Amino acid sequence: MKHKLLLKYNIALCLFFAIAQQAFSQTQKSYLEYYGLINQAEMLEFEKKHEQALSKYMEAFKYANGFETDYSEAIKIALNLKKYDLTLFFLKERALKTGGYTPEELYDSLKFATFLNTKFGKEFENNYKKWIAINQKTYDIYALGLVRSIDATDQFVRSGYLRKYKESFTNDSLYQFTKFAILEEVDNTNFLRFKNFVKNIGFPGRSKLGG
Repeated sequence: MKHKLLLKYNIALCLFFAIAQQAFSQTQKSYLEYYGLINQAEMLEFEKKHEQALSKYMEAFKYANGFETDYSEAIKIALNLKKYDLTLFFLKERALKTGGYTPEELYDSLKFATFLNTKFGKEFENNYKKWIAINQKTYDIYALGLVRSIDATDQFVRSGYLRKYKESFTNDSLYQFTKFAILEEVDNTNFLRFKNFVKNIGFPGRSKLGG
């Protein structure tokens, strides 16, 4: 009896790992397709082939939940082309799958204001808070806040904010030393913040961070 139970357990375990491996492979394949299409979209956008770029973004989002910056690019193109139905679609997808945004992120406040005056813009305004509420039930808002804060401080020190003070340094060596000292301090602080988060809550994978 014991051997039969053990056999059943082993068979069940093998099935579980087989299914899990298949699911992982499928997810991996989906993201390979996604990244390939996003790269194509970015190249087409660079070549000013906006209609084709938008089609590639739409195709990419069928393979996987998009990332925040990719939705932003798709929204920007849709706004520029005055495709307000697609603008609404991408705004909704972004709100549900990646969280909030500020209108400034859409690059052109006048075009966004024009969108808001359409029936699609009204629908967005009427439903945006509801979409965000759904998102907040799905993802870990604390994790999102931490990652965005780390990203902001990381990029701040790497974006050359010391350049405007460079003239006040006596020489380039002192400037470089100061810059690297600040970078090291910020990186150490961010690492400890993230380490503490992982220790107490766990690694914030896609299930907690969305896009």
